[in-house]
Amino acid sequence: MKTGVKIARLREQRKLSQEQLADLIGVSQVTVGNWEQGKSIKHDHLKKISTVFDIPVGFLLDDDKKIIIQKNKDNSINGYEVTVTTPSYVIENLFSKIDKLIVILEKNSK
Repeated sequence: MKTGVKIARLREQRKLSQEQLADLIGVSQVTVGNWEQGKSIKHDHLKKISTVFDIPVGFLLDDDKKIIIQKNKDNSINGYEVTVTTPSYVIENLFSKIDKLIVILEKNSK
């Protein structure tokens, strides 16, 4: 996944507008839009972005890192960093089993 796509997804996940993210980083909304469209980003801005989203800079630069967005029962969104090296059906099956395990654990904890 490209850096610009990651920035857009992280921003959307945190329910920030491009303008809000721009204010946090100290750039214009147009600049954030350009990043999300794949234009280059200065190293200093990458550091600020990683601080805003509390992620390592390497995550933004590594095309093999994926963001998988999963909605919770209360419609809140969690983001996960995953390096995908298997077919997607394997990962989907794994997440399905994890979801079932979480439901079982929640029932047992009540």
